[in-house]
Amino acid sequence: MVQYDLIIIGAGPAGLSAALQGSRLGLKVLVLEEHKAIGEPMHCGEVISACGLSRLQMEIPSEVISRRIKGIRCNFPNGRIITFYEEGVVLEKAKFEQWLAKETVKQGAQILLSERVTGLKLKNSSWKIATRTSSFDSRIVIDASGVASVASRILGLNKEPKKILGVQYLIDNLKLDDHLDFYFLPELAPSGY
Repeated sequence: MVQYDLIIIGAGPAGLSAALQGSRLGLKVLVLEEHKAIGEPMHCGEVISACGLSRLQMEIPSEVISRRIKGIRCNFPNGRIITFYEEGVVLEKAKFEQWLAKETVKQGAQILLSERVTGLKLKNSSWKIATRTSSFDSRIVIDASGVASVASRILGLNKEPKKILGVQYLIDNLKLDDHLDFYFLPELAPSGY
């Protein structure tokens, strides 16, 4: 059995970013992703600030950028709009994650798809991670599975959090400006959304 320094559960933006940074530090990194493809299914949109990109030391290619923005507008139920001015980019999420996965592998990390984590146990200062088909050892585990909270659920660490349903649509031919709008209630969105 191969001993890893770091195993990450989930190959979304957080998991892949952690894998990239760990690999850059010279760690032996493995990412376990339950889905059969990187970037699918799409769970949410992606926006990242120029400051965030700088801190992550990432120069992302133009083909993963949907558009550049100068800030975001938050539209609240009481009609108040708060605008935040910070430059950033709206990403083509699937393309971004696929690019990030390639960069992570270039740095030496390994990514395994269709590997759903089913067990997690600490034994002799090493984590034993089981999937449906394999088992792995690691000194460190990062759970980047998002709302699924795989490690927390398996280890019984926290109560399952309340979840709210969100719906995301891909809409063509919208008039867009240099800000991204967030509407916190459906009735606030302009008609036709």
